Amino acid sequence: MIFFEALDEALVFHGLVHNYHNLDIDEQKQIPLLSKKIVEMMQYIFCNIYRGDQGVDVLTCKCHAHYHLMADIQ
Repeated sequence: MIFFEALDEALVFHGLVHNYHNLDIDEQKQIPLLSKKIVEMMQYIFCNIYRGDQGVDVLTCKCHAHYHLMADIQ
């Protein structure tokens, strides 16, 4: 069940990122809140979904790039 919860959060977040340009201006200005939420989501994934032997696997581009999404949008 944890995997599906994490997947649900990830899909919602990526839907938000994909349609960010369609949000109201006030919602687009919530960069700090959105940045905080992405960190929480990634920590949830790292803590609950096995991704290897705790080596460099979480430093891969697929994971690390998520921390830069809000800055890239901004």
